[in-house]
Amino acid sequence: MAACARCGAVPEPGATVCPSCGAAADGVRATAPLGSDGEPRLGSGTLVLGSGVPIDAPLPAASPPKPVPEPESARPRRHQPRPNPLRVRQRLRVERPPEPARLAETPPPPRTRRLPWALWLGVPVLVLGGLVLVSTLSRRRSVAAEARFDPGGRPELHLSCPSCPDGTSLTLGEASAVTRDGHAVLALPPPLSLGRQRSTLEVKEPGQSRARREELDYEVDFVVSADQRGLGHPEPKLALVFDAKPEVSFVVDGRVVAPSPNGIRRYELGVRQELTGPAKQPTTLRKKIPYLIKRPTGESIRGEIELVVPVVPLSVDAPGESIVIEGSSFVLAGATERDGLVTVEGRPITVDPSGRFAQLMSVSAIGDTTVSVRASAPGRAPRFFPIRVKRVASLAAEAALFERRAQGSYAAIADATEQKVGWAVVLEGKLTEVKSDGYASSLLLDVDKGCREPPCLVRLALGERTNLAPGTGVTAYGYLAGKSAESVGGRGLPEVRVEFLRGRP
Repeated sequence: MAACARCGAVPEPGATVCPSCGAAADGVRATAPLGSDGEPRLGSGTLVLGSGVPIDAPLPAASPPKPVPEPESARPRRHQPRPNPLRVRQRLRVERPPEPARLAETPPPPRTRRLPWALWLGVPVLVLGGLVLVSTLSRRRSVAAEARFDPGGRPELHLSCPSCPDGTSLTLGEASAVTRDGHAVLALPPPLSLGRQRSTLEVKEPGQSRARREELDYEVDFVVSADQRGLGHPEPKLALVFDAKPEVSFVVDGRVVAPSPNGIRRYELGVRQELTGPAKQPTTLRKKIPYLIKRPTGESIRGEIELVVPVVPLSVDAPGESIVIEGSSFVLAGATERDGLVTVEGRPITVDPSGRFAQLMSVSAIGDTTVSVRASAPGRAPRFFPIRVKRVASLAAEAALFERRAQGSYAAIADATEQKVGWAVVLEGKLTEVKSDGYASSLLLDVDKGCREPPCLVRLALGERTNLAPGTGVTAYGYLAGKSAESVGGRGLPEVRVEFLRGRP
């Protein structure tokens, strides 16, 4: 049968109209039937264009023919590994359409994303909140420090931490303290130098397992210390040494202490009076010196240094505080600290290992003289004992002068004795007891004059050894020293320090 010239369909034998496009059969040209010999068989059945497509619709543009693959036999044979069937799936690639050519012009800039207004409003709030938090933490952890000195002249650090609760432990090196009302005082190891100081402080609040660290930065603009080297001078002195910046003033006793050429300021205080007098046991010298610090900012700081120094003991048994002699010599005897040093007018005398001494002293001329005895020992303040020695040509003449200003009645000294210490007295009577101890003597005198209720006994302290026996009548010339520790008949005995004795006929 001939195929339709219009659509190429093959009508049935004997048909006059094409069953596909309705064209007249005479326009159909004859072709070989499908599947006939001599033509390749493309497939069985009838070629159908597809449902839903009208016959009169224009046909779509034909796709360019795909290249016919080159026969396998025409290709050069290459050695290829045998594909692994398990990896075939991984080797398959999906064919994607090629990307369209990019435009030559510059692409438009990317659009800027704008933050919502609520977020813009929240940013400064967050920043402000962060600053407040940082400020709060900084203020909470802020510890201020100021260097000062305790009454002993030892440096200490006054710490202020208003945000620290009571009981907060503050540790600096080996020193530690606990806060109370936001304050604490730390003892610092001496010496303390001028200038800016930096150190790390450990702060541990109650209930915390670990301590935090705070950096301390403070200024030391003055240093106060005590100097005891002046105690070894002939006139002993204690000094308050003040080292400070030139613009800081140091005031003691209302006076500004001027700096020396080396910039150090010294306030010296004589202490001989406090170190003078008998003392059988070691004592302690305590001297408080208030001072005022004035800073260039107008701030004033008041402080006080208490100087505490141990003092050497010294007692003089012979001749005592004073003596009147007719000859040219007397015996000086007493005691001081074990292995101490004793000098008389700057010249040393022998002291035995127990601290006792005895020395024959000579007086070359008639008249009054004062002999200064000084005892000293390493690490202690010295002690002084002045002795008034009067050499006379005649004891009888001296007795007459003495009687003119002395009190001779027992009744006058028996009452209110403590209020009459230092009175010159001349007492007559008989000795009832005589005791000698080394180079000194203790006598008990029964006074005749002014005695309303016998016996009227007085204890006599004589700074020399005597050979007088009990029952001997004597006249004692001396000064009232107060009440004796002993008593007779419930009455305390007045005590007299004797300067000389004269026998009574």
